[in-house]
Amino acid sequence: MNLPMTKTIIFTALSFLFIACTSQEKNKAQEKEIVQPASETNSGLNGEQITRYPNGQIKLKGNLKDGKKTGIWYAYYENGIKQSENEYEYDILNGKSATFYPSGQLRYIGYFKNGKKDGLWEYYSKEGELQKSVTFKKGKIQK
Repeated sequence: MNLPMTKTIIFTALSFLFIACTSQEKNKAQEKEIVQPASETNSGLNGEQITRYPNGQIKLKGNLKDGKKTGIWYAYYENGIKQSENEYEYDILNGKSATFYPSGQLRYIGYFKNGKKDGLWEYYSKEGELQKSVTFKKGKIQK
Protein backbone atom coordinates (compact mmCIF):
# COMPACT_ATOMS: atom_id res chain seq x y z
CA MET A 1 0.00 0.00 0.00
CA ASN A 2 1.40 3.40 -0.86
CA LEU A 3 1.78 6.31 1.61
CA PRO A 4 -0.96 8.63 0.17
CA MET A 5 -3.48 5.76 0.28
CA THR A 6 -2.57 4.98 3.93
CA LYS A 7 -3.03 8.66 4.90
CA THR A 8 -6.43 8.72 3.18
CA ILE A 9 -7.59 5.61 5.05
CA ILE A 10 -6.40 6.96 8.40
CA PHE A 11 -8.02 10.35 7.74
CA THR A 12 -11.33 8.68 6.78
CA ALA A 13 -11.30 6.45 9.88
CA LEU A 14 -10.61 9.41 12.18
CA SER A 15 -13.40 11.40 10.49
CA PHE A 16 -15.93 8.62 11.12
CA LEU A 17 -14.79 8.36 14.73
CA PHE A 18 -15.19 12.12 15.25
CA ILE A 19 -18.67 12.14 13.68
CA ALA A 20 -19.79 9.20 15.84
CA CYS A 21 -18.59 10.88 19.07
CA THR A 22 -20.20 14.19 18.13
CA SER A 23 -23.51 12.47 17.39
CA GLN A 24 -23.54 10.77 20.82
CA GLU A 25 -22.87 14.08 22.61
CA LYS A 26 -25.67 15.74 20.63
CA ASN A 27 -28.13 12.99 21.67
CA LYS A 28 -27.14 13.38 25.36
CA ALA A 29 -27.72 17.13 25.13
CA GLN A 30 -31.20 16.57 23.67
CA GLU A 31 -32.15 14.31 26.61
CA LYS A 32 -31.68 17.13 29.14
CA GLU A 33 -34.45 19.49 30.17
CA ILE A 34 -34.62 22.79 28.38
CA VAL A 35 -34.82 25.79 30.69
CA GLN A 36 -35.85 29.23 29.52
CA PRO A 37 -34.67 31.48 32.34
CA ALA A 38 -36.31 34.66 33.48
CA SER A 39 -34.57 37.95 32.92
CA GLU A 40 -31.88 38.87 35.44
CA THR A 41 -31.80 42.30 37.01
CA ASN A 42 -29.87 43.81 39.88
CA SER A 43 -32.58 42.56 42.25
CA GLY A 44 -32.43 38.93 41.04
CA LEU A 45 -34.40 36.87 38.55
CA ASN A 46 -37.70 38.35 37.42
CA GLY A 47 -40.35 37.29 34.93
CA GLU A 48 -41.66 34.07 33.48
CA GLN A 49 -39.68 30.88 34.06
CA ILE A 50 -40.31 27.84 31.84
CA THR A 51 -38.75 24.39 32.09
CA ARG A 52 -39.38 21.93 29.26
CA TYR A 53 -39.15 18.18 28.81
CA PRO A 54 -36.76 16.90 26.12
CA ASN A 55 -39.78 16.50 23.81
CA GLY A 56 -40.45 20.26 24.06
CA GLN A 57 -43.55 20.02 26.28
CA ILE A 58 -43.69 22.44 29.20
CA LYS A 59 -42.77 20.80 32.53
CA LEU A 60 -42.94 23.80 34.87
CA LYS A 61 -44.15 27.36 34.29
CA GLY A 62 -44.47 30.36 36.58
CA ASN A 63 -43.16 33.79 37.48
CA LEU A 64 -40.25 34.90 39.60
CA LYS A 65 -39.92 38.16 41.45
CA ASP A 66 -36.51 38.85 42.95
CA GLY A 67 -35.66 35.19 42.32
CA LYS A 68 -38.65 33.85 44.26
CA LYS A 69 -41.77 32.04 43.02
CA THR A 70 -44.69 34.43 42.85
CA GLY A 71 -48.23 33.91 41.57
CA ILE A 72 -49.57 30.67 40.13
CA TRP A 73 -47.06 27.99 39.14
CA TYR A 74 -48.11 25.16 36.84
CA ALA A 75 -46.52 21.70 36.51
CA TYR A 76 -47.33 19.37 33.62
CA TYR A 77 -46.89 15.69 32.85
CA GLU A 78 -44.68 14.91 29.85
CA ASN A 79 -47.78 14.40 27.68
CA GLY A 80 -48.89 18.00 28.34
CA ILE A 81 -51.66 17.28 30.88
CA LYS A 82 -51.61 19.57 33.91
CA GLN A 83 -50.10 17.91 36.98
CA SER A 84 -50.56 20.71 39.52
CA GLU A 85 -51.12 24.39 40.08
CA ASN A 86 -50.00 26.21 43.20
CA GLU A 87 -50.08 29.84 44.31
CA TYR A 88 -46.94 31.35 45.78
CA GLU A 89 -45.98 34.60 47.48
CA TYR A 90 -42.21 35.02 47.62
CA ASP A 91 -41.48 31.26 47.51
CA ILE A 92 -44.11 30.41 50.14
CA LEU A 93 -47.26 28.48 49.24
CA ASN A 94 -50.12 30.88 49.82
CA GLY A 95 -53.49 30.31 48.16
CA LYS A 96 -55.05 27.54 46.08
CA SER A 97 -53.23 24.25 45.52
CA ALA A 98 -54.53 21.56 43.18
CA THR A 99 -52.99 18.34 41.93
CA PHE A 100 -54.27 16.17 39.10
CA TYR A 101 -53.96 12.51 38.10
CA PRO A 102 -52.20 11.72 34.79
CA SER A 103 -55.69 11.39 33.28
CA GLY A 104 -56.35 15.05 34.09
CA GLN A 105 -58.86 14.18 36.83
CA LEU A 106 -58.59 16.27 40.02
CA ARG A 107 -56.68 14.44 42.77
CA TYR A 108 -56.94 17.01 45.57
CA ILE A 109 -57.61 20.67 46.09
CA GLY A 110 -57.07 22.93 49.06
CA TYR A 111 -55.51 26.15 50.28
CA PHE A 112 -52.29 27.22 51.91
CA LYS A 113 -51.75 30.17 54.19
CA ASN A 114 -48.14 31.15 54.87
CA GLY A 115 -46.90 27.72 53.74
CA LYS A 116 -49.32 25.68 55.87
CA LYS A 117 -52.54 23.92 54.88
CA ASP A 118 -55.48 26.08 55.85
CA GLY A 119 -59.18 25.55 55.24
CA LEU A 120 -60.99 22.75 53.45
CA TRP A 121 -58.97 20.13 51.53
CA GLU A 122 -60.82 17.65 49.31
CA TYR A 123 -59.32 14.39 48.06
CA TYR A 124 -60.70 12.52 45.03
CA SER A 125 -60.36 9.05 43.53
CA LYS A 126 -59.07 8.48 40.01
CA GLU A 127 -62.72 8.16 38.98
CA GLY A 128 -63.52 11.65 40.32
CA GLU A 129 -65.41 10.59 43.43
CA LEU A 130 -64.84 12.60 46.60
CA GLN A 131 -62.96 10.30 49.00
CA LYS A 132 -62.57 12.58 52.01
CA SER A 133 -62.69 16.18 53.15
CA VAL A 134 -60.34 17.50 55.80
CA THR A 135 -60.25 20.95 57.36
CA PHE A 136 -56.90 22.40 58.38
CA LYS A 137 -55.92 25.43 60.43
CA LYS A 138 -52.28 26.52 60.41
CA GLY A 139 -51.28 23.08 59.09
CA LYS A 140 -53.17 21.08 61.73
CA ILE A 141 -56.25 18.95 61.16
CA GLN A 142 -59.39 20.34 62.75
CA LYS A 143 -62.11 18.11 64.19
